[in-house]
Amino acid sequence: MLAAMSQVRAAVVHAPGRFAVESFPQPDPEPGAALLRMHFSGICGTDKHTWRGESLQYAGTDHEREAAYPLICGHENVGVIEALGPGEPPVDADGTPLRVGDRVVPAPNLTCGRCRFCLSETAPYYLCTALADYGNSLTCAHPPHLLGGWS
Repeated sequence: MLAAMSQVRAAVVHAPGRFAVESFPQPDPEPGAALLRMHFSGICGTDKHTWRGESLQYAGTDHEREAAYPLICGHENVGVIEALGPGEPPVDADGTPLRVGDRVVPAPNLTCGRCRFCLSETAPYYLCTALADYGNSLTCAHPPHLLGGWS
């Protein structure tokens, strides 16, 4: 059961050199997803570049794009599972089902699982044509908002 908390705070980068701490509604996790309570979130070189306005991501690939401001940075995270969405629970890298209370280090990369790069045994996953990253390329402008570790 979720703690009695209806709002979550996050550091939102609105544009290069401009951020604010804001409140968002606490989301209910979708089927197969987990809601984490962040314990630690690193500041990566990518975050530094995004802050400075050097925001071209995946340069030289089929999915080159600019950072999706506003965003909640933080893709090097440690958290504890606060709640699980309905249905089958997400699993750890070894296939073990995750439970509320488990400490996790989530992988930041989201791939489609269908393109030629995802289906290849030799091509790198980061060439996926639909690649997105928590805390890096997913805007917080739309629900569920909290797509980075600085929340």
